[in-house]
Amino acid sequence: MVKNLGNKNNMRKIIQISTDSHVWPDSTTWQSTTALCDDGTVWELEWNPFEKDYKWWTKLPDIPQTED
Repeated sequence: MVKNLGNKNNMRKIIQISTDSHVWPDSTTWQSTTALCDDGTVWELEWNPFEKDYKWWTKLPDIPQTED
């Protein structure tokens, strides 16, 4: 795991970000934003642009450090 990289308030900072969108069969549109943070964690934000309050960040699981 990457340690905090000198960030003053121990707050995560995004160092890389990616976005995607998809349409479900019922024509609902969803946006997805994925962020790599300076502490080595990866987070995903899922949201529907037509429902402004319906969004949340989810931490993705850590990558295994062994080949098992």
